[in-house]
Amino acid sequence: MFSLTPYRRTRGALLGLVLLLIPVGPYAQSKPGGPHGASNPADTRAQQFKKLNVDGATAALKGDYQTALKLQQSGLNKAKALKDTFWTLVFTANMANVYEVQGLYDKALRMQLEALKMSERGGNQKAIADRLFNVGTVYTRMKQYDKALDYHGRSLKISQKIHDTRGESSSLGNLGYVYLQLGRYDKAMNNLQQALKLHERLGNHEDIAFDLDLIAQGYDALKQPDKAAENRKRAVEERAKKSK
Repeated sequence: MFSLTPYRRTRGALLGLVLLLIPVGPYAQSKPGGPHGASNPADTRAQQFKKLNVDGATAALKGDYQTALKLQQSGLNKAKALKDTFWTLVFTANMANVYEVQGLYDKALRMQLEALKMSERGGNQKAIADRLFNVGTVYTRMKQYDKALDYHGRSLKISQKIHDTRGESSSLGNLGYVYLQLGRYDKAMNNLQQALKLHERLGNHEDIAFDLDLIAQGYDALKQPDKAAENRKRAVEERAKKSK
């Protein structure tokens, strides 16, 4: 098996990207205070949810997963009680990510699948692609590679359809990783080379370096040490650019 972990842990969530730390639903368009400066109940509720979510995210990023889950669960319970679909999705997805980081993959998978269903009901294609990607990543960590390929493949198709280059590149990268695990090196290298081209276009040096590291592992498996060494050298150079 190959030493590197899946290309990205999550998309659209507190660990990795920070999309779900910032309201992007109906509350994002409301302004504090009513017509006479009074507090709007919807605004107050949104601020309470946001605080729980940010505090939970902060705890998770510090490694205090117990506190993170407690805060996120509190927010989830309140959101469900108020039938607030946006914040229910936020807390569900972020709890799934915390479980995943802890290695509690069964719990992570259950909550990622719940988040996927909610996104599908909402109909936002970017959100659906992100949720599909996250489910695929959990299946990758569980070494259920056929299911991982299915979900990452579905995520890729949507990302390509909506012209989400970042989403497309991360899906290609994780597909390449899974194919490496399965020993399907032609498919692995094809997907990784595509991911590399997109990341070069986007200019993210860390992503480029990660692609190059995986490509090097592919060349190792194909018994092409010179090409493996060349890609590892390029990966080091890309990481040096990031540190400048």
